[in-house]
Amino acid sequence: MSDVLTLIPPVERNVGANRALPPDSPWLLVTRTVRGPWQRPLIWLGYPVAFLIFSWMRGALDGWHPYGFLDPGRDGGWPAVIGTSAQVLGAFLVVGVPVQVAGNARVGLARGIRKASRA
Repeated sequence: MSDVLTLIPPVERNVGANRALPPDSPWLLVTRTVRGPWQRPLIWLGYPVAFLIFSWMRGALDGWHPYGFLDPGRDGGWPAVIGTSAQVLGAFLVVGVPVQVAGNARVGLARGIRKASRA
């Protein structure tokens, strides 16, 4: 892993937005117990997709990409960029679906606890 990091310039490794506020940190504050629709993880992909589009547009204008895998000027061109971006989006789903399932399970537990406390 360290060999890969030496290939990436320090500016790209030290993206301040990821350190100041990780994309998933606001969800830690959510306390509602409402069952969410199964499509919710797909809706959550809106932020990463918007980030990808913004990054590609910015890269086209000034040549700078926040991550090396978003740069179509590197080896592999656009097919490599699209393939790697699809893997990243797939990873978001691999994490998002269990989070959704756990959230719905939490709703079921919360409702069961409230019913038991009333009895």
